[in-house]
Formats: sequence, structure tokens, C-alpha cells
Amino acid sequence: MNEISKFLNARTFGAKGSDFITTMNATAGSNIITVDDIGDFEVGDEVVVTKCFINFPARVLFERRDSSPVNTRKWIHNQPVGERIAFDGYDGSQGGRVCYYFDFDPDDTMHFRWTKDFARTWHEGVKITDGWIDIEDGIRIKVGDFKERSYGCTAAFVCDDKMIAVIEKIEGNKIYLSQTANKTSTGQIMHSDSCAIQKAIDAAISENKSVFLPNGKYRLAYSLVIANANSFIFEGESSNGTIIDNCFDHIGIEKEGGSCFVVKDNKEVILKDLFMTGNLGFADRDITGCLPMKGGDSVWGFYFIKTNATCLMNNESVYIENCHARGMSAECFYASGIYREVAEDPASYRRSIIYNRCTVEDCARNAFNNNDNAEHTSILNCRVIDVGGCSWEGASRFVKINGCYFRNAGSIALGNVRGRKARGYLDKLPTGQHIITDNYFEGGVCYGHAMFKIGSCATQITIANNTFINFNSNGIWFMGESGDTDMPCENLIVSGNSFDMTAVDGESEERYAINITAPFATVADNQIYTRGDIDQKLTGIIVSDDVTRLNIHDNTISGCKAGIASEYAVGIVGLVSGDNTFYRETVRAGQEGTKPMMLRHRSDKFRGWKLVWLSDMMESEIQEFDTDTLQFTLKENRVMKSGDRFYIYNPNALPWSIHHNLIDRCTQPMRFDTYSGKRAALDGNLM
Repeated sequence: MNEISKFLNARTFGAKGSDFITTMNATAGSNIITVDDIGDFEVGDEVVVTKCFINFPARVLFERRDSSPVNTRKWIHNQPVGERIAFDGYDGSQGGRVCYYFDFDPDDTMHFRWTKDFARTWHEGVKITDGWIDIEDGIRIKVGDFKERSYGCTAAFVCDDKMIAVIEKIEGNKIYLSQTANKTSTGQIMHSDSCAIQKAIDAAISENKSVFLPNGKYRLAYSLVIANANSFIFEGESSNGTIIDNCFDHIGIEKEGGSCFVVKDNKEVILKDLFMTGNLGFADRDITGCLPMKGGDSVWGFYFIKTNATCLMNNESVYIENCHARGMSAECFYASGIYREVAEDPASYRRSIIYNRCTVEDCARNAFNNNDNAEHTSILNCRVIDVGGCSWEGASRFVKINGCYFRNAGSIALGNVRGRKARGYLDKLPTGQHIITDNYFEGGVCYGHAMFKIGSCATQITIANNTFINFNSNGIWFMGESGDTDMPCENLIVSGNSFDMTAVDGESEERYAINITAPFATVADNQIYTRGDIDQKLTGIIVSDDVTRLNIHDNTISGCKAGIASEYAVGIVGLVSGDNTFYRETVRAGQEGTKPMMLRHRSDKFRGWKLVWLSDMMESEIQEFDTDTLQFTLKENRVMKSGDRFYIYNPNALPWSIHHNLIDRCTQPMRFDTYSGKRAALDGNLM
């Protein structure tokens, strides 16, 4: 496949790679524009023209999830606004690309609030009337009486003024376009190479060949789609000189939108030696994340200003080498697709993705992301710096992260599977298996609470031989905290890591090296330390009182406020359903109340566990936990109400084994004053 004859050159299909831009004048109702300089424009070129075409890429409604534990209303993530809210008045003077959000709080049904800067600032308390409501600069809305208002919702209206067209004729400084302007204006015209490169891709796949892209700056108006190839390579001339410019704001509520490359339904694809740029960097991470709405849930800013490097869907094997991304607003390298649910193989499914020698820097959201249970993702020898979302978010199986460098980036998030109702296949073939070795983590984590955030359904995780340098953030969080739609993680090995937790730049943060709140963990042969004085905001290892099957041994811990400490596991009663039955409090994301953990179907179902009620310190024993309905049943009746708090622990579990650790220069070498902590088997520890 490396022979020149096997490659088609995208330049022969009209790809320019030109960064030329000039001023133009357009007239509403005409397809003719006049330009200051004809430059290198030619008939057949695809172009983008600004400020001359008023359009509305999206009008979407997001509703709030129903948190009731019984008879839960079906949640619709996004849906067309339809006739529920009328929107009028955009003419481009409000901005070339604007997203108006209208947020309806169910606790105040007579008013709404709105923002057009992605929730950085809000206009509060706008009264709902029967007619048109003035917003700003000609923008107005009319709000209907629709059911989603009663339980909370957010409407998003995206406005744009760009036109994408093809040059049909050139006469002097007049350019005839395939599209007609609908606004008289002065704007800019620039090249887009989407169609030309796409022609090269399609021709190469049909001829069983590949594509070569010479150095240049190739602006994209649309994603490049690589589909249904048996074996295909897309190769740039050099990773610094072959630039894919994906700077335009795209709509990407569903996965494909805004990608430089959409790679789907292929047997084997290789991408290599490319430099891809987007529209928003690290400084804009606040507007691309999950926006703080009072109405709708899961309203992500990047949905409406979306750029990412690759979207891989339903491929068997993909190899991405020496590709670099900057300024991506969404998950930079994203993957999703068909996967195994049981041990039998489907006809086709994702068997392998390898990222080798890639970099992700100055991006607003995630660096790498797999949103399913697909297999064999390897992130090798990569570099992630200044990334405002997760460094890696993976629901996948059999993942390897090795030889990489991370600085000022978000969590490596393992699990994230909302799969409680899909327990049939997860009970037979679990997901979330990761081996993470020989990596470097410098400085701290900017998003996601901890460098490793191991949650929702992840299992069989090995974190070994990694180095943390000057780490002023939380290290590893092994999470039993779980939402009502997922399950806790389990089976963790943390071994041979070096945690230098010295706060070099700025004030020391309250933090830990390792926090264990889920069952079945082995933590061994690690070094956790600070250089210089004892750091009174650092705890070496924290263990939650509801953890079972715990083995901590042969670690060296120095310079912490507490070396190894236990903490109570606090639960909150939600709906009380009988004299001895209740549901755990159901909460929105980020709120307190995620204990007890929502156990897996193959578990002890909390039988024999104890609750200690904080109101009177009396104990109750759990008779059963229903893993389908999520209802707790006590052995004896008790008067309960919503909001009652309790400690939970397992008096019948084997004691924690904590042995042969060396703990030096810690204000409290060990602190085990909780129920399970007092039963810990301590042997051979030097303090």
C-alpha cells in the first residue's frame, strides 16, 4: 500500500490547500458577488461566503430527567422545538453565529431566563406573556403552553449567516455562485476543500486505492467521510504542513457533526501525518461543557459549536499515527460503534483502534473518547496538554494506555456505562477493562475531580508504574458512587506508581493520592510523598467504610496530613415506600447522595449490611436490595422520612488487610475510627 501508484493525489481532484481570503459584496436575491481580489479562485471551487445567508441550523428542546424512583417518565434527550416556541428577528446584526438558550425552571413557571454566551451571563426573570416577548436587537419569541415547561426544559435556537456554494462562473471581479444570497451585505469569501477531497476519497475507495494530501491548509465546510472501505489509507505529506482546518461552527448533537473525518463501516483504515485544527481552545472549556441549566438536563455547549478531529463509527480496525489536533471544541478523537454483548462474535464489530504518536493540545473538551463497549483501544506514546475535558473517556473493553504524557488535562475516566437495564450482556461479558502503565502525569487535573476517575461498571483495572510529578490534584478515585442507571466499578490493582504530590506552583489544594470507595481493591508497592514540609492538605490513601475485599500493603507514604485514613459512607433516604422499605435519594448530577452504591446484579444485595441512623445512632439491618427496582428492605420496621441520613457498612465482610506499609512524616500515620476501619487487620506497618 506504500507504492506511489496506490495513492490518488487530492490536488488532482481540485483540492487547493489555499488560505486566500478576500472581501466580497452580496445582494439579496442574487447569486452574483463582487470581490476585491479574485486571487486564486477558479470555476468549480467550493467556497464559504460570510454575512450573506441567514439560516437556522438547529431549533432543539432539552427536557429535564424524571428523578422519581417509580413510574419514571421517559426522558427525551433532544427533540425539535416545533410549534412550542416561536423564534423571530435574527438578521445577522446580532452576530455571525449565535446560539440563544431559553431556560424554563419548573419552580417558576411564570418566567424564564436566556443567554447567548453559553451561560456565562444570564438575563433573568423574563415574564411569560401570551404574545411576542422582546429579547434583544429585534429577537423575539412566543412561548406556548406545553407540557415540558411543567417539569423543566431548555430551548436552543442556533442562528448563522454563512453560505456554502460552488463557483459556476467568473467575470472580472464578479463571481457567480451555485447558491443565492438572502441578505445584502459586505463579508468575506474563502476556499473550502471538502468536496474536492471527498471526491478523491470516494474515487480511491472505488478503485481500492488510498489518498495522499500534499502540504497546505485545507479548510472544511463539511466532514470528510471514509466509508465502506476494505483497506484504505489517508496520508498527509507531513504532520506539521498538511493542515485540516475545521474552524467553522457545526451542529453536532448526534455524533458525526463537526468532525474533520467521519470514518464508518470500514474493515481497515489508516490515518497518518495530519495536523487538524478546530474552533475553540482550552480557554473556552466552560462554554463547551454541560451548561448549568435550571430547566433541561445534559445541555452541552459543544453541541452547537462542534469541531473534532475524528469520529470513528462501526469500523473493525483503525490505526491513527502521528496526527495532531488543536482547538477542538468536542471530543477530539471520538469512537462509537457495534460491539459484542456476549462472547459470540457479531458479523462485524470494532476490534481495534490504535492511536500512536498523536498529540492533543489546547482543546476545550476530551482528548480521546470511546462511548461504547467496543474492544482494543490503545493510546500509545501520545501527548495531552491543556485539554478542558477528559484525557480519556472510555466505556470500552480491553484498553491500553502506555507511554503517554499528560499535563493540565482532565480525568482518565474509565467506565461511564449507564448499563443497569442492560445487565444481561454485562453479567456475561463485563466492560471497562483497562491496563494503564508507564505514563507521566504532571502538575494536576483541570477537569473531572481526579486524574483517574474509575466509575460506572468498569472492572479489572490495572494502574501500574506511572509517575506523578508535582501533582497538586487528586490522583486515583476508585468510585462506588453510582447513579440510578449505572453500577459501581470493582476489581482494581494499583501497583508500583510514584506519586510526587508536591505543590510547587500556587497554594496546596485539599487532595489525595488514592481514594477507594468501591469494592475489591489491591494497593501495593506505591510511593506517595511530598518534598519539603508536611502538606496538611494531603491524604495518602482514603478508604470508604462500605468497601469490601481491601488489601493495602508495602506502600511508602511520607509528608501527608494523614497516611491512610477511613471515612464513613453516608447515605440519604429518598422515597419511603413502606414501613421497612425505601429508595435511596435520587439526585441530579453533582449533588450529594450517591451512597449506598447501586450494586451489581451479581452481588450480595446488601444482605446483612447495617445502617446506623444519624438521628438517634440506632442500627437497622438490610434484609434485601432489589437490583431491578433499587428498593431497600429492612429486616425490621422503622419510622423513616425523606432526607434521613445514615452510615452504611458490612459487619460480615472480611477485615481490611493493611500490612507492611512504611509511613513517615505524617501528622496522622493511620486513622481508622469508622466501623470497618476499627476492624482492619493491621500487621507489620512501620510508623
